[in-house]
Amino acid sequence: MENSGSFRKAKAEAQRLAQDGRQDEVKRLADKAQAKANKEKGRIHELWDEINTMIEMIKAVSSGRFKLDTKMYVTLIAVVLYFIMPFDIIPDFLVGLGFVDDLAVLGWGIVRLRTHLDDFRVWQAQNPQEPKT
Repeated sequence: MENSGSFRKAKAEAQRLAQDGRQDEVKRLADKAQAKANKEKGRIHELWDEINTMIEMIKAVSSGRFKLDTKMYVTLIAVVLYFIMPFDIIPDFLVGLGFVDDLAVLGWGIVRLRTHLDDFRVWQAQNPQEPKT
């Protein structure tokens, strides 16, 4: 997964976005991902909660409300970036096939980030006053 050209591009962009001072760009990325997730909800229903958690975690980390080490933050951003990229390994416009690689990357990212996603959910439950961004 990490060796595909498209994912390497997403990871390079994620490294740039993970730098301080990029909060507005990261927020726009999260908003685009949320829009695509909403549009594709029927096809991603099994991953819906995980995708939403990833998006919320990106917003919380970028705003400084939740801590995540840089390597995992880059991975998180890269997975979400790949999800919204229209031209990846299998372009999204190929009906029936174009979403397969997105689901594979999302699945890989969920496994890779499992502990952090669980920690984030605990943090959300313990901080109900935190705004959903």
